[in-house]
Amino acid sequence: MKKMLNFISVVLIATSLTNCIVVINTTGFTSGFSKLSNEEKNMVVFTNPETSIEKDTLKNNKIYAITGFQMLNCFKNTEKGLLYIWSPNCSGDYCVPIDYVNKKAIENNYELFILVEYFSQEAMSQINSFNHTLYCVNENYYKTNHCNKYINRFMTDLTGKNNKDFHYNFVVFKNGEYSYGTNNPFDE
Repeated sequence: MKKMLNFISVVLIATSLTNCIVVINTTGFTSGFSKLSNEEKNMVVFTNPETSIEKDTLKNNKIYAITGFQMLNCFKNTEKGLLYIWSPNCSGDYCVPIDYVNKKAIENNYELFILVEYFSQEAMSQINSFNHTLYCVNENYYKTNHCNKYINRFMTDLTGKNNKDFHYNFVVFKNGEYSYGTNNPFDE
């Protein structure tokens, strides 16, 4: 009888543990790259992390997967630069349409850079309508497809600061140097 109770206990514990395993593979938690069609995947250019990126040589109909160090290089000759971390499906208070950000960046003399936080149908369908080169985090370089992890690692490389919990949608650069992160750079 004791062996039977032990067996039942082990089976119940094992069953309850396997029912608690949750795998999150939802766009926004993960990059969404694996869910893209082959045609959409061909629109993403994974750059060599060892090479610098020259923003003037990039095409607007592609998304360039880069590192924080490569993004920093894009700002090196920028007097007043603004990186917008765009979350395509976001509907929160700090999720701003790119058209609005572009308008405000022009009014405030920022050179605008757009980092696509994750891939979605919205992001891929709008790629040809933007007048800006689009960037994304090189998830291969950071060895994760989880947004929170790769954004934090990217921001640490970009800013030179430990950004374990980066919670801003905008990063401001002045004279090629990181200045600050914010959710509203237009209220300076």
